[in-house]
Amino acid sequence: MKWLSVIVPTYHDDAALQRLVTQIQLTAPAGVELIVVDGVLRRRPSWLPQWVCYVTSSMANRGAQLQAGGQQAQGQAFWFLHADSRLNFQQAFAQLHKTTASVGFFTLTFNDPKWRYRWLAWSSNLRARYGHLIFGDQGLFVQQDVYRASGGFRPQPLMEDWQLSRDLHRLGVPFHQFSVRLQTSARRFEGGGFVQTLLKMHVIKFLYMIGVSPQRLVKIYERRRH
Repeated sequence: MKWLSVIVPTYHDDAALQRLVTQIQLTAPAGVELIVVDGVLRRRPSWLPQWVCYVTSSMANRGAQLQAGGQQAQGQAFWFLHADSRLNFQQAFAQLHKTTASVGFFTLTFNDPKWRYRWLAWSSNLRARYGHLIFGDQGLFVQQDVYRASGGFRPQPLMEDWQLSRDLHRLGVPFHQFSVRLQTSARRFEGGGFVQTLLKMHVIKFLYMIGVSPQRLVKIYERRRH
């Protein structure tokens, strides 16, 4: 049995995915499987190594993709990772291999040195550690039995990471912060404006908390993008 399943959802991002697969191939120790879940129904990319498990999701939403990856995974623990994540994989695998944590996340940073991104990363790490809310770009790690007990990811188009965090927290397990820094892209903030994007995200979170369905939230999210 594999000790770790690395699960990567992707959607029209082959350049980032190819870089990630190469890094994992060069650094992964024995007993690690990699599962790529594509939100595009297509043939397996010719450049993808045969040892990588390739799954397509009939629904192009992150929750459905993550759920499909979790159903396919055979590892004793799962590591959900975005394709554009950048980190020292050798150090990350070493920490994951020796951890006794049930749930964990990596120390988030952005690929932009501006103070607002340093503040956002700091507050995101604080939220995950003490508020028990791990978002997708923080590299969620969870033991398989804990993931199964929580019900796993739900096939919803938004707030799937928020919902899983809530479900995991209800189990009473602590959330551990790994010291390895995980760098993610600031492109969504730059494209839509930092303040506007941040406000939009908080509006979506508030509406979800008061019971607005993820399906309706997607329409609001898409409308606010244009």
